Amino acid sequence: FDDRELNLRGALRTQRLIVGHTFYAIRHFLDREPVYLTMLRDPVARVVSNFRHIQRVTNHPRHLTFRDSTLLEFLNTKEGESISTNMQTFSLAVDEDPRVFCQTHTPENPWDLTPMMFAAARERQSDESLLELAKSRLQNFAFIGTTERFIQSIELLSYTFHWEPSPDVIHYN
Repeated sequence: FDDRELNLRGALRTQRLIVGHTFYAIRHFLDREPVYLTMLRDPVARVVSNFRHIQRVTNHPRHLTFRDSTLLEFLNTKEGESISTNMQTFSLAVDEDPRVFCQTHTPENPWDLTPMMFAAARERQSDESLLELAKSRLQNFAFIGTTERFIQSIELLSYTFHWEPSPDVIHYN
């Protein structure tokens, strides 16, 4: 890993909306404090979906390891347990700049950075305190929807921000 892979500030500077699986810590790559919006997902459904994603995507770095595994086998491995921890909680709770983290930790590949940061957070704080931190951060979000009610959440998001409703909302999962 070098700084080019973590130097997102220039790429993000001109963006008005960033969509994707991002973390609260994205703020370290921005010039101003962002307005946060999120879609939360049932944690069990998210783990099952993540497992199926690993099995389906042949170039996923964990595909060969788990392509023939059952969900239970996957969850009973150290790697599976790490991958299936509540990413939503960690995504909201961890607020360390990845560039600073990489000065003292060296991931072998970019896929390892997030689990390493989450593991480090768990060493410093209990799961309960990380959950409380994540919940307190949600208090300051401008919008929170759920994937289980995705269409209704998108409609409410459009209404909340006075955006033109989109007739072609696609929910892949």
